[in-house]
Amino acid sequence: PSQYVFSNLEEPARDICDAKVLQLEGCLEEYLQETLLSFGENAEEVIKSQMDFLLSCVKLIALRAEYMRVAIGAESIKSDEVLRNFYQLYKKRIIVPAIRLYYKLGAKGGASTGYLISDQSVMSTVDFDFNRIAQAAFEKCQTTILQDELLREYTRHLFRLARTYFDRLTDERTGRLYKIYESIEVPSPLDNHGAAYRLAEEDCDGKANIIAGFIAELYRFRTHFIKEQRDTKLRGSKALSSSTKREIHEHIINMFEEQRMFCCSKDQLSDAVIKLAVQLAKWQEKRHMEQEQFGSALLVRVSEMLRNSERLVRSLLQEKEQHIETYRRDVRLSAAILTWDLSSNLSSISVELNELRKVRRVDERKIRTRIISEYEDLVRELVMEVNMLRNRFSEYRMNTVHEVMNIMSETKREELGILVENREIPAGLKASALEMIKNDEAISSLRAENHELNMTLLKVRSMFFMKEQALRSMYEKKTQTLMTDSKRAEEKLWDSYRDAEARERALRRELSRVQKALATIEVSNDILQRQVKEEVNKDRATSAARRSAPAGSFGPIAPGASGDPDVDAAKMNELLQERLRRYEGINIDQLLHELTEKTLAIEKLIEDKRSGE
Repeated sequence: PSQYVFSNLEEPARDICDAKVLQLEGCLEEYLQETLLSFGENAEEVIKSQMDFLLSCVKLIALRAEYMRVAIGAESIKSDEVLRNFYQLYKKRIIVPAIRLYYKLGAKGGASTGYLISDQSVMSTVDFDFNRIAQAAFEKCQTTILQDELLREYTRHLFRLARTYFDRLTDERTGRLYKIYESIEVPSPLDNHGAAYRLAEEDCDGKANIIAGFIAELYRFRTHFIKEQRDTKLRGSKALSSSTKREIHEHIINMFEEQRMFCCSKDQLSDAVIKLAVQLAKWQEKRHMEQEQFGSALLVRVSEMLRNSERLVRSLLQEKEQHIETYRRDVRLSAAILTWDLSSNLSSISVELNELRKVRRVDERKIRTRIISEYEDLVRELVMEVNMLRNRFSEYRMNTVHEVMNIMSETKREELGILVENREIPAGLKASALEMIKNDEAISSLRAENHELNMTLLKVRSMFFMKEQALRSMYEKKTQTLMTDSKRAEEKLWDSYRDAEARERALRRELSRVQKALATIEVSNDILQRQVKEEVNKDRATSAARRSAPAGSFGPIAPGASGDPDVDAAKMNELLQERLRRYEGINIDQLLHELTEKTLAIEKLIEDKRSGE
């Protein structure tokens, strides 16, 4: 658990929250392993099981918090004594019935009663390692018992509220309603412009009329008794004068009035008392019947309120699930759109980078080619210069050798001429010298011819070498040009291939986007169809219930208990009828047919675009 989530709580509460979060994480991990072993790599089943487990845990926590609020009348517990009292109450009213229900349903997981009812297990102060299946089953039993207990607490609260209203509006001395109040109306907790039930002043007036009738009967018997006493005294004193009779009559009347008592016979008194008892019994029976009718009407109203609350909770849960599903779908759609945008941006950036790299490679190749060509030209010029210098050196060497040989032959001829002109030399030696001079002249002529041939050969070789270098340079340039053209053509071919792939990817993304939009439209259409069916069924059920509900089924108190139809109910009925007529006027088959035609048109457009490219 994060150290910042429960930082505002006290240390014991924070430890309990951390333990619960760790327990939830362990349960989730165990559920994940069991689901993977049971279903394989099916992520939807894993997510569904995790969501069911989390919903059950959250529901149990919410019910516990609501029960704590109802039981102790506070949102939080401030002392350890209150905490212990609450846990004792929770154990007695929730844990014990939950254990009975757990064993009644089969005791999945085989958890023991001693562990389930222990203080450490109830207060979660010690983390026991036991079967998670037993924990899940026992938590479901706790949820069921908590719901029933909360319904009973709500009913008791409603009765207490009614009694509070009655005490506020009645007189403590007489127990009757004040004259300014003709009836008591306890408001409905659903806030639907009606009352839960109503109490009228007729009950107090009825009892007062019974007592007044009894007193009037006693007065009537008293009058008859006085008349009989007067007649008796008058019959006994017939000889008296009229004034004396009048005095006796006034004395009898004053005597009864001053004593403030009822005087009558036993038979008359018994008749009055029996009549009073009969009237009181009838009133009590009527009152008991009215109370029974009131109680039945109240129970019907409370059950209807609970059913409405359950329907409201179910509708809110369904709406919550729809909102969660819509949120997830929107998040996935937004993530997919962002991913597509990022991929398109990355592809465009990669294309730009490839273009820049291509331009850089072209520039580098041009610079390299220029440098290499200039270097080769310089090398070629140097080679030509070296060859020219070499040829000149060879010519110089050959000319030098030829001149040296000519000088040596001339020197030899001069020496031989001196030898021939010398008279002291014998004739044979002179003949040999002359022969040598002739041979030397022939050798000189041959050497001169050979020198000319060598010079010619050297010049021809130099000329052919220069031509060879020129041709080689020309063909190397042509080869380099052909290689450059080939590489350029290959790069153009690869660029065309990459462009084709990019267009294909773009078309695929567009197709997937269109398919996603089509799926979204189909889901929206399904949701609208379901909503239309739910509205139609709801309106039909409401109309049938309104037609079948009898008016005044609970006697004189039923109108106050069930509530009269008002203008808002009529307007709501008209609105539902209008919505029903509007939904019935929608042709779902035609909408599906139009959606199918648009889908086929989009696919045909994509195919035409792809074939055109």
